[in-house]
Amino acid sequence: MNGRARRIGAIAAWWAATWIVMFAIWMLLVDRYPLDEMVTGVVCATIAAVGSELVRAQRLAEIKPRARWLLRSLKPVARAPRDVGIVLGAILRQVVERRPQRGRLRALPFRHGGDGGQDHARRALAEAMGSFAPNAIVVGIDPDRDVILVHQLSPRGDAASELDPIDLR
Repeated sequence: MNGRARRIGAIAAWWAATWIVMFAIWMLLVDRYPLDEMVTGVVCATIAAVGSELVRAQRLAEIKPRARWLLRSLKPVARAPRDVGIVLGAILRQVVERRPQRGRLRALPFRHGGDGGQDHARRALAEAMGSFAPNAIVVGIDPDRDVILVHQLSPRGDAASELDPIDLR
C-alpha cells in the first residue's frame, strides 16, 4: 500500500471513529429510538465527523495526551455528585439567607509550557476537567505568569486538588 492510500485509510478510520462516538452521544442524549431521531442523529454525526476532520487536517495544534492523564480524568467525574451538593447548598443558603453567595477567583501555579503536543493536551485537559464538576470553572491559563485561574462558587478544601483535580501542574 502506498503512502497516499495509507493516509486516506487513516483519515477514513478517524472519521468513522468520530462518527460512531458522535452518533452514540446523540442517541444517549435523545434517549428515543424512532426512525426520525435516528436519521437526525446520522445527519448530525456526519456533520460533526466532517467538521472534526476538517479541523484536524489543518494541524493547528497537535495533541498528545499521556495515558495516565486520561486515567486521572476520572477523578473529576467521580467528584461531580459532591460538587452538585455543594452548588445546591449554595443555592439554598442564598434563598434562605437572602444575600448573594460570592464565589472566588483563585490562582494556582501551573506551568504553561510550549507549543508541543503534550503541552497542548495538558492545558486542554486541565481546563476541561477542571471545569467538569459544577463548583469550579477554569477561566484560563496565564502563559505569562504560569498560573491557572479558576472561579469557584463555594471555595472548598485544598486549592491544589480542587483547582487542578488531575494534577497536571
